[in-house]
Amino acid sequence: MGIYYKSNRDIREDFELQNWIQALQRPISKQGFGVVSLPPRLTNRDQLIDILTQIIFTAGPQHSAIAWIQYQYMAFIPNMPGAIYQAIPTIKGVIRDENSLTSFLPGVEATFAQVNVMAVIGTKQDPKAFTDFGVNSFQDFQTCRLIKVLNFSSQAKQGFQTLIFYKATSLIYFLGIGRSLLHFWHNF
Repeated sequence: MGIYYKSNRDIREDFELQNWIQALQRPISKQGFGVVSLPPRLTNRDQLIDILTQIIFTAGPQHSAIAWIQYQYMAFIPNMPGAIYQAIPTIKGVIRDENSLTSFLPGVEATFAQVNVMAVIGTKQDPKAFTDFGVNSFQDFQTCRLIKVLNFSSQAKQGFQTLIFYKATSLIYFLGIGRSLLHFWHNF
């Protein structure tokens, strides 16, 4: 954030950013997004950081926590139908026939559509789909430098984890603790 907005004044004077916040608040009937819980104007970096953090969390961890488990639950239609097409039975233990158990479930076309939607949103896609933005996405020097530092940090972290694992492995064998502890550590 500090690369593009050095001060709160930069936030207040960015007309594109102010137009964006107004578009988010504008009612859907007026081609907006209808978000009512936002400030009328962005006046400081903390506000923008909070909004972007919520968007990133919702689009990333929140979405994956919900979407990737939906297929297991919602692909079996009686478990979680997308809609109910008749009143469900209200009296326990009274079953007239098989049809009384399934009459509220969707038909073949709606079932097929629900299973397809769940398969699309509930299946892990390419893990780089939202992280690999290509070489030319960011052009300015400071952002490119930051990306290089973050990539190096990630690679260094993996290298350190490997080094720590092998050092610990050597220590475990040296102390004679044995294979069972090593197996536990590796699977931990």
